[in-house]
Amino acid sequence: MKLDEGLTYEKLSLDITPLIDIVFLLVLFFAVSTSFISGEDLDALKANLLSLSDDKGSLQNELAAANKRLAELDINIVSLEQLRDSQALKLRSLEGRVVEAASKNEQLRQNIAKSGSDLDEAKSRFDQTYTQLIDERAMRSKQEKVVFELEDLLAEKKNEALELELGLNAAVRMGKELEAELAEMKVEAQVLEVDLDKYKKIAELDREQVERVLRAQQDLESDLGAYLQNRQLGIKREKQRITLQLSDKILFDSGSPDLKAEGAALLREVGSAIKSRLGDLQIQIGGHTDNIPISGKNSAWPSNWALSAARAVNVVLLLEEDVGVAPDLLSAVGYGEHRPIADNATAEGRSKNRRIEMVLVPR
Repeated sequence: MKLDEGLTYEKLSLDITPLIDIVFLLVLFFAVSTSFISGEDLDALKANLLSLSDDKGSLQNELAAANKRLAELDINIVSLEQLRDSQALKLRSLEGRVVEAASKNEQLRQNIAKSGSDLDEAKSRFDQTYTQLIDERAMRSKQEKVVFELEDLLAEKKNEALELELGLNAAVRMGKELEAELAEMKVEAQVLEVDLDKYKKIAELDREQVERVLRAQQDLESDLGAYLQNRQLGIKREKQRITLQLSDKILFDSGSPDLKAEGAALLREVGSAIKSRLGDLQIQIGGHTDNIPISGKNSAWPSNWALSAARAVNVVLLLEEDVGVAPDLLSAVGYGEHRPIADNATAEGRSKNRRIEMVLVPR
């Protein structure tokens, strides 16, 4: 509104300018025609007129600029009016939207109010449900506790059942093992009964053989008493066997397997006594040496094993050939230095270890 007022005022001011010029010219003309104005004043008026003419030119320029500005302002006014009309349309549209939004807001308020009511109802139902849930949880906790206790009890009973089953299986296995052992024991008992009968018979035979060996020892001691006294011969008895020990001094030269004359005579007499008194006893000839190596004495006999075996064989041959002892009753074994009867660390012990043993046993 203020813009329109300013433009109206400027138009009015520009419209009265020609009137001023006309009035000024009339006054000037009146003054000149009546000689009312002096020359000086006339010059002054002329000067003023020129000045006014200049001012008029300046004012005309300003008027042209103002008119140009006015035209621009008219264009701006039209643009602003168009903008105003556009804004008015937008305003009316906004007012419609505001009305619509107000309606929607009212609907929303109603919905909110309803939702609030529903929320209160839902809260009430939630509180009720929550209370029920707490109660159910408490009940469930009790039930779970009971279930855990029952599971523990079940596991314990399962373990007991497993142990009982294992024990039963063990008992069954043990029963089977006992049955097997019983069967084996029955078989063993039968075998033992058979063995017992056999051993009873053997015991009876043993008693007879022991008595027989004892009598044989007595007979040998009687027949060979002279050799026992001078310690060329030794006799000992162990249950069913008689062992005659003969020193190698009387039988062999050192390191030699060949029998000396006196040794051969002793063996013939001993063999004859055994043959006449104990003709059915086994005669086992064993050769023994000390632990001094024989290889240095006679290179033909590389070890005491070989020397002891050769001496035992020569005794067996003499008993068979000179005395006539049956060959099936004779056997020869060489033991070397491995079955000593005395300490090889002394000369006396080594002398005892160098021997021929004649072991007499029942067939």
